[in-house]
Amino acid sequence: MAALFDTGAFSIDEGHSWHKEESFLFDPSQYNVTQLFKEVNIDFQYYMTSYKIKTPSGEYINSNKETILRSPTEWDNEWREIRSNVANTNVLNPLELAAALDQLTDVYPLTGAMSLKKGGIVIATMRMNPFLVGNHPTEEYKMYFNVAQDLTRPLSVIFAESPVRVVCRNTYKLMLSQKDGIVRIPHSTKDMATIISVMASNEKALVLHREQEIKFLNSLFVSKKVNEENITDLVAELFPAPKKSWATKLYEQTQELMTKLTDHELEVLEENAERSNEIFLTQFDSITRTRAAVELRAKELRTENDHGSMAYWLFQSATEILNHGYKDLVSIRGDYLQKHIALNVGTKAQALASTRKKFEKVAH
Repeated sequence: MAALFDTGAFSIDEGHSWHKEESFLFDPSQYNVTQLFKEVNIDFQYYMTSYKIKTPSGEYINSNKETILRSPTEWDNEWREIRSNVANTNVLNPLELAAALDQLTDVYPLTGAMSLKKGGIVIATMRMNPFLVGNHPTEEYKMYFNVAQDLTRPLSVIFAESPVRVVCRNTYKLMLSQKDGIVRIPHSTKDMATIISVMASNEKALVLHREQEIKFLNSLFVSKKVNEENITDLVAELFPAPKKSWATKLYEQTQELMTKLTDHELEVLEENAERSNEIFLTQFDSITRTRAAVELRAKELRTENDHGSMAYWLFQSATEILNHGYKDLVSIRGDYLQKHIALNVGTKAQALASTRKKFEKVAH
């Protein structure tokens, strides 16, 4: 399958996924997580079996670790090994996880459920109440409450408050790339009561994170510290130039050392300096183009909209450019990007997080 998608369904409120491999669209008022998991056959079982080690003599002996197996399903009638060589792991069957989440659908409408990686990952997605930045009707930010049990990783139950609507493995990876608004419960958690208790406390932490996000965006919306006159300098501060490598600096600055090197040593240093300089020039060119694109896009957004401060649109511009690049914006903005995509999501999460921290200093 193109989306590496096993089975699942999404709500009529959100509409079809991009891959359209879901079983159907459902009415969220008619389903809780347990009911939807059963409907799309995410009701398989996990089994723990002894992990065997082959000795030099050819004999197989039991180790103190185990293998996780998934039972056959209607969409895959084979037994599947999910993960091997694991220890101190407590595995929740999908319907056990669903039962713990059912109570949340009274607060957050269910928007999707799916299985990925042959049942190694099961996910339920709920919608949090959207909020309007600056109380402006066109600045609606959608947020989702994603809960996943991932048996393909060292940590198991994952809770994430995110602008990402998880519908496939790629969007799942986007969600995991967040630096904030995501918490995990280790596999070693032993009982449902503990998991439900931890889940409740995590829900409160994620709601608090959302409130902080609203406060940050609202403050940007009315910020007076950024204008068209200082935007070039500010963009340069947000996206600093790369530094030259030690090899380049050594080759450029230490002429006395050059005379003491053998021909071979000098040749190696020159090659390293040349490669390093090529990398530096490539990075410098990329930063230069990023700066120009962010500044241009911020001015475009400010011209297109008669609300929000220059700081707010600079923030939106940085988010768009770092997530998708300038050339792609025309094709993706209408469907996927919109204005509710948040910082810290995407393949360049570290760059986004760094820019976010600088924003908090220079735009407030």
